[in-house]
Order: sequence, then structure tokens, then C-alpha cells
Amino acid sequence: MYSFYINYTLLIQVVQKKFEDFKRDISASSERYTAANSLARRLVAEGHSDTVLIKEKQDAMRYAAGIKQSVSKNTNKQTK
Repeated sequence: MYSFYINYTLLIQVVQKKFEDFKRDISASSERYTAANSLARRLVAEGHSDTVLIKEKQDAMRYAAGIKQSVSKNTNKQTK
């Protein structure tokens, strides 16, 4: 039983570390997201020939931004 507890504790520590790394990576990409989204909006407004593709990529970026918001909400819930 004691070895199960140790393995479980170790597993929790590994998962927590990976989650912290994930949060850090998401935060670091925030500035790049803002810059890319701004450029994409400008290109679409100017009538770029690849507007459809640009909008598809924007949708993917919005999905990623939604993940960031979910992570932030879950982190805030855990710290309360």
C-alpha cells in the first residue's frame, strides 16, 4: 500500500509540473498571438487573396486562446 501512495504522489507531481510548463508556454505565446491576429485582421481588411485561409487560421488561433482562458479559469478556481 505504501508503494502505491509513493507512485501516486510521484504521478501527481509529474502532472502538476507538466501543467505548469503548459501554462508557461501558453503565457509566453500570448504576445505572438496578439501580433499574428492583428496582422491577420489587417490582411483580411485589405482584401488579401488568401482571405479564406487567413480566416481559417484565425479560427484555430481563437480555439487556442479559448484553451488559455480555460486554463486561467481552472487555475483561479484551484487557488481559491
